[in-house]
Amino acid sequence: MRLATTLLPLCGIAVIACSSSSRPELNGTELADSVRVAFQHAWSGDMRYARGHDELRPLSNGFRDWHDESLYMTPLDAFDTVLLMGLNAEAAEAKQLVLDNFNFDHDFSVQVFEIPIRTLGGLISGYQMDGDPRFLTLATDLADRLLPAFESRTGMPYGRVHLQTGETGGVCPTRQRSRH
Repeated sequence: MRLATTLLPLCGIAVIACSSSSRPELNGTELADSVRVAFQHAWSGDMRYARGHDELRPLSNGFRDWHDESLYMTPLDAFDTVLLMGLNAEAAEAKQLVLDNFNFDHDFSVQVFEIPIRTLGGLISGYQMDGDPRFLTLATDLADRLLPAFESRTGMPYGRVHLQTGETGGVCPTRQRSRH
């Protein structure tokens, strides 16, 4: 321990001794309840000011969509969380927003990095947790639309893919960039 207390301050790391008697006891139920209340507050604000849009701008009570039309990012991202929290009303609201309004027949390109993580992942987890086959249908449709991004000579994906045409763009993985 002597070596650690000598070297750690030199690295800019502060070591704080904390005995179990100086820490407050955490009540798991109270903590979970406070997280649930905070989530419900955030959810109600999002639904009030940004319902049907990708994200809330909390300082202005406005909203922002990532593209020309909403891809319902927030309700899709939140769906598995509200299920895990046991918030049935919020889960039903998120599910309805996604399944009643969501489609991928849009005339714009999407990022190949972000959309599989948030959107495809959200649809697959929605299907896994809820069992509604409409989540799987949407996930399959999106995956099919993303496939052209992976059809390059190297197998490295293009940065963007157009949802209707399958045209790819962004960095072309078949060209090397020079640093001259």
